[in-house]
Amino acid sequence: MVNDGGEDVREVVDTAAGSIPATYIAHERGKGRAAAANAGLKAARGRYLNFLDDDDVFLPDHVETLVSYLTAGNEKVAYSSVLSVYFTGPVERPEHRAREEVVFNLEFDPDILLFQNYIPLMSVLFSRDVLSKAGDFSEEMDLFEDWDFWIRVSRHFPFHHIDRITAEYRFYGVSDAEGAHREKYRYDSALAAVFDRVKPLLSGGAWVNFLNNGSMGRFRLPGLAAAAKMVELEQRVAACQKEILGLKERLEDPASHGFGTGVSTDPSADRRQGRKGIRRVHGMAGFAGRAACRVWTKLSDIVRK
Repeated sequence: MVNDGGEDVREVVDTAAGSIPATYIAHERGKGRAAAANAGLKAARGRYLNFLDDDDVFLPDHVETLVSYLTAGNEKVAYSSVLSVYFTGPVERPEHRAREEVVFNLEFDPDILLFQNYIPLMSVLFSRDVLSKAGDFSEEMDLFEDWDFWIRVSRHFPFHHIDRITAEYRFYGVSDAEGAHREKYRYDSALAAVFDRVKPLLSGGAWVNFLNNGSMGRFRLPGLAAAAKMVELEQRVAACQKEILGLKERLEDPASHGFGTGVSTDPSADRRQGRKGIRRVHGMAGFAGRAACRVWTKLSDIVRK
């Protein structure tokens, strides 16, 4: 437990730990997120390592799920899916648990990781062997130090995603993770610092992969599909409008229906014949057909009157 310059909570830690061995480290002053993480890494003695901020939560099966996977396959890095939970007040009151969403459940892709921080710190359990290749956290970074660390780890080891929610990423009084970070840190400059670090790793293939499969791809590709669908709908609407115009012209010229030279003496038969034509319009486009049927009804009422 690393207390980075905050109020002393040793007694709380000892009480919560019970019979579990716990090492308590207290910094006299705050040294920042990366320094706190490095202090924890230095003090830890286990074969596997996992971080947890004091405002987030492991579900009961988190460690077991990830350790079981790594030990079964002799793997080095695994991460689970995470539930984002938004609170409007103290967590002890259920009504303050305002919203839940699953955002962090993406499969591992080392290229996309260069552009998008999609692996929350608490979701990853990794072997101590990773440190010999990736080094420790960069203490000159006050934000995204975890993202920078994962990028370096990903150059040496594959990450294995377990599609199972085993942790909660908690937010208080904000609507998303970016909003929470913007309140506390110089977000844009920190983001620029990450991209400066990854420039040597960027390639044309990585860019294309991100554009197609990253966060931009999740908007861009559906957008292209929606645009194509819109063109198709516009064509169908134009065909419906042409059909409606033809029906209107036929109404204005009853003789073309064989109604005679005057107003029909059987308006109900006229409406039935018109609606028969409208059913063809229904088959072309649902919403346009329904609109056409409403137009036909109004026009036939005019003829009847």
